[in-house]
Amino acid sequence: MDAAFPDLTADANGPVLLAERTGDGLTVRVWCRYCDTHHVHGDPTTVEGGTRNRVAHCHVDDSPYRKMGYTLDVVDAIPRPTERRKPRDVGNRRLHGWGPKR
Repeated sequence: MDAAFPDLTADANGPVLLAERTGDGLTVRVWCRYCDTHHVHGDPTTVEGGTRNRVAHCHVDDSPYRKMGYTLDVVDAIPRPTERRKPRDVGNRRLHGWGPKR
């Protein structure tokens, strides 16, 4: 687990990411390590039986989250990630530009 980007575990539905509740009480936000931004989703804990598995809102073509999404682990607050290099555009594709370890 990378302390700056807390993927907790992986399960049959893909990686499990920490999602922080926003101030409106209806949405949560999750940090995307590939887009270097937050993605906002409806809070699954506000609806009885709400599913925690979400389709990724990634804008980066080669993000692995786009293939199977991720599961949200909703918490009240999470530590802020360190800013990293932004994705880059190559022609009409957007790439995260990280090495194979990412």
